[in-house]
Amino acid sequence: MFIAPGIRAPVAMALARAMEIVPTGAVHLVLDVDAEVCRLGYGDKDFKGMEILQAEAEKHGVTVNHHPGIRIGLLIADDTTLIYSRHRC
Repeated sequence: MFIAPGIRAPVAMALARAMEIVPTGAVHLVLDVDAEVCRLGYGDKDFKGMEILQAEAEKHGVTVNHHPGIRIGLLIADDTTLIYSRHRC
């Protein structure tokens, strides 16, 4: 499971590689990809990461879901959970 406010191209490519080996039903993607997210510094300003992820997800039969207001990231893989946020000074 990957939940995040936006996505950058290198992360999208890593998730695309994971989709090659993980069963389709085990992959869940939820992103907030509106313009406000980019202004806050999350994801690529040109939406390149989203384009990569969407194309790979479609190829593997995985949906990329949208949920507005996400401001932390969450990655769950097997028994490992990673939670992250962007700190602004």
